[in-house]
Amino acid sequence: MTLEIFLFFDGKCREALEFYAVVFRQTVPETIIPYAQDPSSTASEADRDRILYADLSILDSKLMLSDCPSGSDLVRGNASSLVISFTDVDEMKRVYEMLQEGGTVNME
Repeated sequence: MTLEIFLFFDGKCREALEFYAVVFRQTVPETIIPYAQDPSSTASEADRDRILYADLSILDSKLMLSDCPSGSDLVRGNASSLVISFTDVDEMKRVYEMLQEGGTVNME
């Protein structure tokens, strides 16, 4: 099981990615996916160059980054999500069931 963080930005994702790469002595990844490259994206023309997804390896973890579409309800300081990855399906179900009790499921 791994615990990772996903940070969201309002058009400043590339700038943040480059900053974190310098701070943590990493190379900016070659694969940075803009909204324009996602065939299922319904992004507006103004958002096509925003970053849909990028990630950066830091220590033994992955930092994931994305720009929110223009006009989203992004709140600075609250624009992050924890991502838990599992290799054991039963453990994933157990953790999911416990976390959803008294919580709100945003993405099934």
